[in-house]
Amino acid sequence: MHAAIAKKKGHPAYCIRSGTQVIEYVGRTVSVNLARKASMDLGFVPKPPKARYRIVAELAPLKHCDYMSCNRLFNQFLLMAQTPHEPSVKELFLDLTGRFVFGDTLTLRTCGKPVYVFQPKSLNAEPRLDGDATVYTFGNCPRRFDVPYMTVTMELETNESGLTPTSRKAGPELLAPTEFWPVGESDIAHRTKEITQGCTTPEAKVQAILRWLTPGKHIKSGGPVRGSRWGARKVLRQGLGHCWDSSDVFVTFCRTAGVPCRQVAGWMFGSCGHVWAEVLYEGKGWQQVDPTGGGVLPCGIYHIPYFVSEDGRMPILYVAMPRVEMR
Repeated sequence: MHAAIAKKKGHPAYCIRSGTQVIEYVGRTVSVNLARKASMDLGFVPKPPKARYRIVAELAPLKHCDYMSCNRLFNQFLLMAQTPHEPSVKELFLDLTGRFVFGDTLTLRTCGKPVYVFQPKSLNAEPRLDGDATVYTFGNCPRRFDVPYMTVTMELETNESGLTPTSRKAGPELLAPTEFWPVGESDIAHRTKEITQGCTTPEAKVQAILRWLTPGKHIKSGGPVRGSRWGARKVLRQGLGHCWDSSDVFVTFCRTAGVPCRQVAGWMFGSCGHVWAEVLYEGKGWQQVDPTGGGVLPCGIYHIPYFVSEDGRMPILYVAMPRVEMR
């Protein structure tokens, strides 16, 4: 039975054998990655302690943007690739791109020693003082619908702990307020003090903040704008948001509580783009955490981080669906 079904499926991940069981994945939206992830989560195949990924992404570098329009513009890129001459599609695309200023630099997370290959090649690679991120500068990038972009091929590894060793020391830049993170404002400080009351260690404070962010408890997951970024103040007022919103709130609370923290983003294996965070435990490393699930979903082999931000600005926009492969 397994041999007969597997022959027709086109990829071995869609039909696997586990003992005397044959498991077939069926559905138009079931990707190879989703099938592989499901097989590991359901225990049909062993889940490895480490995973190696190859990601090929076409990215437009950003200087300034309307963050609430990022997801909409990405979707318009997909529509433009299918129907570039449809007047309504083109009109909305031009309206959205007018809200963005595209740049020539790209900041990528380099702790954990990932390998990046660029097309076109970067003109310059400048390590940050923190030593675990690098700013790449480009020139003469190709353009898609008049938007500059580069193709980045990434090879990186994740592990089940979500911990990445680093020699980084906590500095004031990891505790500072930014445009996106209203660290230390009176209402934020009061709420943070309530949340972390009785916590004496950074680890305890992080866990208390994650518990506060338990889905549906104080902030409901969802809202009318998919891929929203309302800003921490508005998210706390309305009690509603998506992954980026939960991450902004988490970073704001952590920094207010004196825990060095920053934002990371990348891809969730078998799913979609995602934004989460990581805290710096000196002497240990960067510990990734997923505020969207209130810590219920631990960061492990499925969280694939390659973007990093210490001031809340996101450096890129996808101009096509990235190709993600677990090696």
